[in-house]
Amino acid sequence: MEDTWVLTDYMNTLTYEQKRDAIIGGALYPYVNNIKAYHCPTGSIAKTELRMFTIMDSMNCKGWDGGQLGPGTKSFKKRVNIKDAARRAVFFDDGGTGGFTQGGWTVYATTYQWWDPVPIRHGNGTTWSFADGHVEHQKYRDNDTIKTGYLAVEGQFSVGNPAVFGNVDNYQMRAWVWGAAVAKRSGL
Repeated sequence: MEDTWVLTDYMNTLTYEQKRDAIIGGALYPYVNNIKAYHCPTGSIAKTELRMFTIMDSMNCKGWDGGQLGPGTKSFKKRVNIKDAARRAVFFDDGGTGGFTQGGWTVYATTYQWWDPVPIRHGNGTTWSFADGHVEHQKYRDNDTIKTGYLAVEGQFSVGNPAVFGNVDNYQMRAWVWGAAVAKRSGL
């Protein structure tokens, strides 16, 4: 079994040292070997928020293939295999949503439904990095997205929380995670 980008570091019961060791033991650390690079500079380094960035499940988080989240979903290991790299998300700031994201983040591919919580820490939005190397901030446009984000903050989020049909944020996230062709299957 191949190593994951970070080892198990998402449980709030872990100490700072255990979370640090999980980052150091991950497959990405030999290439990005500064603990501060895993934490948003605007966040406070608290024992529950050592790592705030999360990889997309579609970018080979835990070797997961994504098939259960919709037809046409697949995971990438190599940049050369990613079509339209400027529109395919690799990492984003999940805002330290604790045990929800477990090192990776995803969304259902072809339905208006959330799989993982929506991060809302940065002005009701979040910052995404893409396979071509650029970074964008996404401020949410749909109030339903923001309400769903607050469910996670309040500890009331559950897998499969519905999104309102036509939610532009949900659609955009699906396109960035799984690709525009897959997201189009649901319509907007």
